[in-house]
Amino acid sequence: MPKTPGSMNAPHRPGPAKLRTLEIGRFIAASLVMATHLIWFARAYGLAGQAALLGGFVPPAPFAVQFFFTLSGFVMVCAHGREFGQHGASARFWWRRARRVYPMYWLSLLLVLCALRAMPEAGRVLGLVTLAPYFTPDIVPPAWSLRLEIAFYLLFGLCLLPRIGRALLVLWVAGAVALTYWPHLQADLVPQALRAHAVLFLFGTNFTCFHLQFFGGMLAGWLYQTRPPGPRLAWGVLAAGAAALLLCLPFLHWGNAYYTPALAPVLSLGFGAVVLGLAALETAGAIRPTALATRLGAISYPLYILHGSFLALFTALAAPSRLHLGQGGQYALLLGAMLAIYALSAAAAFFIDQPLQRRRRRA
Repeated sequence: MPKTPGSMNAPHRPGPAKLRTLEIGRFIAASLVMATHLIWFARAYGLAGQAALLGGFVPPAPFAVQFFFTLSGFVMVCAHGREFGQHGASARFWWRRARRVYPMYWLSLLLVLCALRAMPEAGRVLGLVTLAPYFTPDIVPPAWSLRLEIAFYLLFGLCLLPRIGRALLVLWVAGAVALTYWPHLQADLVPQALRAHAVLFLFGTNFTCFHLQFFGGMLAGWLYQTRPPGPRLAWGVLAAGAAALLLCLPFLHWGNAYYTPALAPVLSLGFGAVVLGLAALETAGAIRPTALATRLGAISYPLYILHGSFLALFTALAAPSRLHLGQGGQYALLLGAMLAIYALSAAAAFFIDQPLQRRRRRA
């Protein structure tokens, strides 16, 4: 593959797949999302008037999802930043991301359809199968976030194009920021068809804050590749990012709300600083996670996308209307379902997803 002059002189840094601290972060984020859905699932089996499971506590799943968006931007720049301006880079990038995202998602979709014992309307099938970035009622719970990822990939791939790619990147960033803080610009910049509530448009107020999360990760990836902080500075970057996120928590229902436009850049830079700090510290040898981190990271995507399908299958077999549990039974269900989901997700990762990825790399 030809290299650009800038890529030939760029320092070699471990790719994001080799950074075990980020693999641990990915696993923790997927576990928080799974735990949130699992608690809602277990509560549905409680008796009327029974005290709320875990005292009403729900893990901060929205915080975890935003970490995923930031990490995605970081990975895109670290893995593909050297391909800016290369002929054929966009098509290669889109093909790689499709082979990474779709197999596990299609498995999850198939499991949910088995649980529902019904096919969706013909008009919804294409949207469900392709994850096209427009709104359609999803039947796989985390699929909405994958639609946003697909939108990111489409736009990032365009930014890899020769000659016009960098200009498109500037236009993307400027457009997302403008529509976040001046939503009335939609009337002038966004066609009416894309402003309809039936469409999750690529530029619009109900999406642009998530673009900022992606940009925070892209900035972190660029700094990691070109100006990585040393250990002392990396600790400071990590602490500053963590402090920024902690300051946002009271305004976001302690992590259970997604964003406000005012907080979007703080969250974006906070998550980006945490990712950059962890990556730089691991590269410098200041943090040395064990090989277990790599295995946990491998489980994270199957865990994230499959757990809702496993819960749907259980619900189809034992609906809450037919099974009522006391609080002890709910806790037993919660623990048993969690262990089963981890085991099934690990099996999907090591016997389906990982072999597919190895075959892809050999090809």
